[in-house]
Amino acid sequence: MAVDELNILTYWYQHLWLMKQLTKSIIALFASTLLLTASKVSAQDPIMALDPTLMAGWSGNLAYGNSAAHRSTTASKTNFAYTSTPALRQQVVASFSKRLQASSPQGAKALNTAFGPGKADYGQVYQQMLKTSALHDNNAADALAGLLLAGYEIVNQVQDDKITPAMERGTRAQVATLIASNPKMSNAAQRARLSEELKLQTVLLALGWQETLKANTQAAYRQSIASMFQNQYHLDLTQLKLTTNGFAKK
Repeated sequence: MAVDELNILTYWYQHLWLMKQLTKSIIALFASTLLLTASKVSAQDPIMALDPTLMAGWSGNLAYGNSAAHRSTTASKTNFAYTSTPALRQQVVASFSKRLQASSPQGAKALNTAFGPGKADYGQVYQQMLKTSALHDNNAADALAGLLLAGYEIVNQVQDDKITPAMERGTRAQVATLIASNPKMSNAAQRARLSEELKLQTVLLALGWQETLKANTQAAYRQSIASMFQNQYHLDLTQLKLTTNGFAKK
């Protein structure tokens, strides 16, 4: 999911009223409240709507080379698909907003203004982002791969022509290996909820990036996203490279 491809959103929003509601103040709230890092992460911290256990073993996976054969076997044997519904997506927005309310009432209000009941559907925004991607919707492995790729591209200033479909598929397979043993992935309801949270977070990353391009604040935004991944998952995106086999250490 290349960063430049997110320009699709701009065209799409011109045919809806969403762009008018996602003002700079709203994006600033998302960037500062949802996406910036914190020294301590608790259940109430709205840093990311993602269970950190999904990233368990990532560092070791990279260190041991992440066998392509093993990834292929795991990816083919594990089904991470799930069913997404408007009701589920609204539950995810409501839950995210509730966590945000304690630390930033304005941020929670902004989130509801953009994606609350009767407003735009972040799921449709996400689908637009996937139109030129090798990743698929409604699949936990694809959703996590999409978030990681979006973060990597933002942090490392990677252009869309540098991210190939083979790299996207490799990342998806790599992610599938990592989350295959996570018990939450075997529960259909939990898998769906976690995946939708990933999708919402990816949309927020994309919207934040679009606004920084307009405001010329890319450097600060890149740093905030890099710190977020570092503090939340001990994952330094600046020290990774992307290959057809997924991520690897530089």
